[in-house]
Amino acid sequence: MYNVTDGKIVSTLDPDGFIPASFYLELLEGGGTSVQTDLSLTIDDKPRPVQKSELLTYSLIVTNIGADATGVTLTDTLPADITFESVTTSQGTCTPTNVFNGNTFTTTGVGCVLGNMADGTSANVEIVIRPNVAGTIWNSASVSATEDDPTLSNNSVTRGTLVQDTSTPPAADTEADVEVNINASSSKVKRDEPLTYTVEVTNNGPDTAENVVLTDGLPSNVNFVSVSGTNCSGTTSITCLLGNLNSGASETVSITVIPFKGRSVSNTVSVTSSTPDPDSDNNTDKEKTRVRR
Repeated sequence: MYNVTDGKIVSTLDPDGFIPASFYLELLEGGGTSVQTDLSLTIDDKPRPVQKSELLTYSLIVTNIGADATGVTLTDTLPADITFESVTTSQGTCTPTNVFNGNTFTTTGVGCVLGNMADGTSANVEIVIRPNVAGTIWNSASVSATEDDPTLSNNSVTRGTLVQDTSTPPAADTEADVEVNINASSSKVKRDEPLTYTVEVTNNGPDTAENVVLTDGLPSNVNFVSVSGTNCSGTTSITCLLGNLNSGASETVSITVIPFKGRSVSNTVSVTSSTPDPDSDNNTDKEKTRVRR
């Protein structure tokens, strides 16, 4: 797959010489390359938003994108004020963590012993709960192995979920026109150089927009760097739980990525609100940026 020739790394997968950062290739004198363990963890939740007392499913995927890993474990700290329903795993075993509170047991988390994972393999864990209160709940998880992992930034995730209570719907005739706009820091950028998006969500009124959610499904040809904004989470898809926006108010989110291949990057963002929106045409926006070598 990768060869060392005259001190250069040549990839048979990409003649342009692109090597995924996750392989952490290190040239050794006279010895070719060495590959280290690199576990990554992602989390998704459905439905978004979720109604109070309805089922919410967390889907966690552990992937080994480095050398073979042994003794892989996953730890998930569940939100407060929830009812635990079930956990399933594609390999190994998972056990809920229960705490006795006087008269009842409360499930505060889940621990999974996933065992060994070869290079390129994945393990899937699904956790089902019921939120008991309205608002934003947060789920945090992390993964580890016996071997040292040189990149810990992709070993932990935090996911925020908006919980709605339809027993208190918006007042009759209430509406709010929410709008989203996205702009890039440059119209063209070189590969492997940062590109920053500024996303602005505005409530054009006339009433308060409740439970505003901004979503950015990042392009597949970029690596996530950072996000700055209200209650934002995710690395491959960004979700920001902006809460309520008064008429005329705005929220700004900054997202930085690094393009690593392709001739262009096209990024689409969208915004939703639980308050009826009279104009859905401005609920999405797209920004296209040229990518140079």
